Order: sequence, then C-alpha cells, then structure tokens
Amino acid sequence: MFGKPPKIDETIKFCNRLAIVATIFFFQCVFLYEAAALYGSRSCLKIAEEKGLHINCLTMFPVWLPFEADVSTQLIISFVQFMLILYCVIPVGAACLLPWEVSQQLTIHIHHLNNMFNNIFETDNKEEQRRRLSIWIKYNLRIIRITCKLNRLTKGCVGIVSLVVSIVLALTANQLMSWNRPLAAFMHISGWLCSLTANCITGQQIINQIIKSSYSYMTLLKNVT
Repeated sequence: MFGKPPKIDETIKFCNRLAIVATIFFFQCVFLYEAAALYGSRSCLKIAEEKGLHINCLTMFPVWLPFEADVSTQLIISFVQFMLILYCVIPVGAACLLPWEVSQQLTIHIHHLNNMFNNIFETDNKEEQRRRLSIWIKYNLRIIRITCKLNRLTKGCVGIVSLVVSIVLALTANQLMSWNRPLAAFMHISGWLCSLTANCITGQQIINQIIKSSYSYMTLLKNVT
C-alpha cells in the first residue's frame, strides 16, 4: 500500500550485523573484566598473606562470606558472577541499541513519506490527488504511532542513563585516579558513554528529519498554491 522505502533492506541488514557485533563486544568486555579481576588478584593475595588477612581475592568483585572459602570455591563464585553479569549486560546493551536501530528505519520511512508527498501533485486529476493524499495520511499516522512507541522506550532508557551515569562516571573517575583496576574502570566509562550517545543520537536524527520534512511540505504547498 505504501510501497517499500529505498535502502530499507540494507538498513535492516546493517542493524542486524551491528547487533551481532555489539553482542560480541559486550561479551568480550565482561570477559576482559573477569580477566582483569583475576590478574589483579595477585597483589590482593600478596597483601593478604603479608597481613594475615582472609580475603576473597579471586572473585570477580568483592564479596563477603560467613565462612572461609578456598581457592576452588572462590573461582566458582567468580564464574557465577561472570554469568550473572553476562545475563544482565547483554540484554541491557541490546535495549540501549534498539531505539537507535528503530530511529534509523524511521528516518528512512520519513524520507519515503516526503517522496510520496511530492508525488501527490504530479497529476492534475483531482480524484487521483485525493487517493494519493489519503494513502499519504495513513502512512503518516502509521509513522506517528511507531514514533510514539519509540518515544516511550527512549524515555525510559534516557531516564535511567541520566540518573545513573553521573554516579557511575564519578566512581569510575575515582577508580582511574587511584589506578585501581584501570581497565575495568575504562570499560565502565566507555559503556555508559556509548549508551548515552546512542540515545541522544536517536532523538536528534528523528527531529532533524521531521524539521526537514516540515520545511519541504511548506515549500511545496507554497509553490502549488
């Protein structure tokens, strides 16, 4: 009814590839975080041995236990922490990337909507103009419904990111300055900044395309009338 927007298939394929790359990237980040934690456990074990302390140095992040854990128990706990972080990080990363993917497709649909509007007045037949205008209005309403759904999704993502990102950046900046697991701190900062940037780009691209469309509509109507 509305026709297929140009380059929509290429955009969908690109977004699918990007989702796969992002999933691999998230997995590698968690794996590097685990490796950095195990690598840094050597200094922790050395300090614990010198001071006679019982510290769980082999876990991915600090954990208190009501009993003394041996090496194998700590490694099992570290593996469980690794799987839990994977379970949380990959879906959250996908949720931050999804609004951006939808915005890319929406931008193409809005551009296709502009082309349909330009074609309305290419004929002098009034009935044909009404038919094309009716299709254009239905297509416009469909895009508006999708945009409203995207707005609800993005509002939740941006709200959470805006609330948490300042705390995360402050803590990781302190971690970097103290040189305590700098690789882990850098991965934290990179992840949050990428999420914030993706959500900001999502809204801005749609706003730019809508402004461009509005200007095109007004210019065309002025020329027609």
